[in-house]
Amino acid sequence: MKKIFLLVFFLGGWLYGQDLTMDLDYEVTYEVPQPRKGTSDTLTVYMTKDGRYLLTEENILGDQMGRDVFKDPSIDFSQSSSLLMLDTQEMMIYMNLKVAKNNLFFKMDLMNFIPVDTSNPMNEELELITEKLDQGATINGVSYDTYSVYPNNEPDKPMLMTVDTKKPVNNNNIFAKFFEIMMNKTASTGQINYDIPEGLIVQLELGNNVLIRAIETKKISKKITLSHNFSIEE
Repeated sequence: MKKIFLLVFFLGGWLYGQDLTMDLDYEVTYEVPQPRKGTSDTLTVYMTKDGRYLLTEENILGDQMGRDVFKDPSIDFSQSSSLLMLDTQEMMIYMNLKVAKNNLFFKMDLMNFIPVDTSNPMNEELELITEKLDQGATINGVSYDTYSVYPNNEPDKPMLMTVDTKKPVNNNNIFAKFFEIMMNKTASTGQINYDIPEGLIVQLELGNNVLIRAIETKKISKKITLSHNFSIEE
C-alpha cells in the first residue's frame, strides 16, 4: 500500500486549477454480505444516470493510506475521512483524504494499477447473454425486474442482476471500460459483445450468493465540483 500511495503522488498528478463538475442523480445504500465473517457491511454510492460518475464518502482507503503516510503516533486515525470518485469513461479515480489537519487531493489512472496477466488471453468472440426472468425479485417490499447475465460459453454460471427501471442508469457505460481494460491487460485480441439492462442495480447474485443488495435508494440532486477539493451543493 505504501508503494501505491507514493506512486499516486509522483505519477497521479495534482488537480490544482482543474475543475470538473457533475450532477449526481441517485443515492443508493448497499448491504454487502461478508460470509466468512458472518456479518454484512454497508456502502453508500452516489451516481449519475449516464453511468459515468460513481462516488462514495465511505472511508474505504483513507484509514490505511493515512497510516502508511503519517507516522505521528498521536494522530487519531479514527477521525480520518475520504471521498472517492470513479470516472468510468476515463477510468480515473479521484480522492480527497483528510487526516487530522492534513488534506490530500489527487487522481490516478486505474489502468496503471491493474496487473497484467497474459497467461490466458481471449482470442475469440465472447457474448454476454442477457435474459429477463419471468420471476423478478422483491426487495424491501418493492418488485423489480431480474435478468440472468452469462457468457455464451458458460451458460451454467449466470449472474442475476436486479434493476430498478424507474431509475434509469446506463449500465453499459459503467462496465464498458472495465471490459476494455480486461482485454488489454490479458493481451486478448477477441471481442466482447454485451447489452446490459438499464436501470439502477439493486441486487447482484452469483451462485445463490447475494453480492450486494440495496437497502435504500433515493433520487437526489447534488452538484459536485472538483478543483483541489470537493464542494458539495444540494
